Amino acid sequence: MSDPDPLVGRFAAFREASIASTERPRVDALRRRVARRDATRTLSAALLVALVAAAVLWFSRPQPSAPPTTPPRASAGPVSAAPSAPAPSASAPAPSASASASTPSAIGATVPGGVAAFCARRDLPLVTNSDPMLPEYSDYFTHCPNARVRVYAMTYEWDPQRQQYALAHVNNAYLTAAQPSVARPVPTLDPISGACGYLTAVVVADVDPPATLPVAVTDAWDGGFTYWGQFKLGVLEQFSTFGKAADVASRPLCQPQPSGGNPTG
Repeated sequence: MSDPDPLVGRFAAFREASIASTERPRVDALRRRVARRDATRTLSAALLVALVAAAVLWFSRPQPSAPPTTPPRASAGPVSAAPSAPAPSASAPAPSASASASTPSAIGATVPGGVAAFCARRDLPLVTNSDPMLPEYSDYFTHCPNARVRVYAMTYEWDPQRQQYALAHVNNAYLTAAQPSVARPVPTLDPISGACGYLTAVVVADVDPPATLPVAVTDAWDGGFTYWGQFKLGVLEQFSTFGKAADVASRPLCQPQPSGGNPTG
């Protein structure tokens, strides 16, 4: 009978020692391992989805339109035997458009409605608040040579006989193509008649101002320009010292005078 192989005993002893020294993983270690594996799988899936989405967006992007192709010019062929028309001279002027298209109106480019409608307007505030007064458009009279812009200063004073404020003075000035600027008209004010209240204003209009101001208006006067709108008056400046009609009429100086005129002092 042969002797036992010593390696068998050594391997058996190594197996028993390995089993004795090996520690099995606990439950919490197994759970961590499973969690890491699941996280790895989730991350891989998310990356895959992102790559697929990026590829879809890339291939579905709008493609730049191809530039229009210009057909190639025909190459010069053999000279025809038929006589051709003489080539235009280099000094000959090119055909131009109509005169109305080649000479646009400067004022028509800035004023809606065209030059005719612009010149026909009566309520357009053409005069700026300056002295001397000038048209708001520097080329106004170039396009409206027959226009005449009326500017006047008006004065309303208390009329004791009528017991209301009446038009007392109108100082006119006119802007025309021959006289495109005028000095600002100054209102005339009688110091004695004006002691009962007055109104002065500088106006741009073709129409005359009303002869009297209604008591209902002057009693509730708020200093605005609303009342003048119905008369198409473009008021540039205005100053008033109105008083209620009943209060003004109670003053001896503002009562009707025996002579039938305004008080003179």
